[in-house]
Amino acid sequence: MGRSFKFIVFFLFLSLSFGIVYALSGLRFASGFLGGTYNQIARTMNHLPGMSFEVLETKGSTENINLLKNSQADLAFVQLDVLIESGKDDPAVGRDIKILLPVYREEVHILAAKTINSLQDLKGKKVAIGPDGSGTQATALSILKKLKLDKEISADNSSAEAGLKKLLGNQIDAVFIIAGAPVKILSELNENTSEKFHLLPFSKSEMRNFTSRNGAYSQMILRKNIYPWHAERIETLAVESVLAGKASLSDGMVATIINTIFKNQVELYMSHEKWTELELSFIRKMARRRKILFHPGAYETIFKMKETN
Repeated sequence: MGRSFKFIVFFLFLSLSFGIVYALSGLRFASGFLGGTYNQIARTMNHLPGMSFEVLETKGSTENINLLKNSQADLAFVQLDVLIESGKDDPAVGRDIKILLPVYREEVHILAAKTINSLQDLKGKKVAIGPDGSGTQATALSILKKLKLDKEISADNSSAEAGLKKLLGNQIDAVFIIAGAPVKILSELNENTSEKFHLLPFSKSEMRNFTSRNGAYSQMILRKNIYPWHAERIETLAVESVLAGKASLSDGMVATIINTIFKNQVELYMSHEKWTELELSFIRKMARRRKILFHPGAYETIFKMKETN
C-alpha cells in the first residue's frame, strides 16, 4: 500500500512537471516584423531549454496587444508606452494583459534625408511612421503630437523595411524605426548609405519634454559606429520594452519562463547585446513602481530571485 502511494505521488509529480513543459511548448508568442529585434529575440528564447513556442510575425506592439486581448497569443513583446495608453483606452487590456518581465529599452531611430537637420525640419515632409497596428506608429504619432508636428507631415504607413527602401529611393523624406539597437536591418546597410540619410537627434529642450520620472520614455545614446553608416554619437529617446502575457497564465508557468531566461543569460547575450540590459535591480525598481501592471506570479518570482542570478 505504501509503495503504491509513493508511486502515485511520483507519477503526479512527473505529470505536473511535464505539464509545465508541455504548456510552454504550446504557447503562441507574438513577436514583431522579420528582421526586427522583437522577432530576433523571440526566436532566441524559442531555443532555450524547455521552451518551444509558436513564434508569430506581427506588425508590433499594438497588434501584439490585440492578439493577447483576443486570446490569439499567450506571450508578446510590447512597448510600455503603448501598453499604458491601451490600458487607459480599454480597461480589458489592463485587466487581461500583465507584464512578466521588463527586458530592454528600444531606441527611437528617426532616419532622415541629409537635407533635414532637426525634428522641426520634418514639417511639410513625407514621413514613414509604421504600419497600422504597429508600436512604431503609436510611438511615432505620440512623439510627433508632442512636438506639434502630427498635422504638419504627410504620413506614410510603410513597414520599417519598406520605409528604408523608399528613403533610399528618395520617395520619402524620413522614417521612424522603434527597435532595440543594433537593429538587424540597419546593421545590414553598408557604409555608403550615409550619403543618403542620417539619424536625427533630439535637442535638450525636446528631450526634457519627453523624459520624466514616471514616464514611459528615457534618454538614450546611440553610440558612434553602432551601424556601419553611422559615424556620430547622438541623443535619442528610448521606450521600455516588456515581455507581457495573458493574466490567466499560471504563476508556475510564469516563474518557469522568468527563471529560464535568467539561467540562460550567456546564450541570450550572444544572440543580441540588448540582453545586457537585463538587470534584476532595475526590474525590481520598475515592479515596485508599476505593481498593478505586473503578473502576480512574475512579481513574486522577481523578488524571490537572488541578485547573482
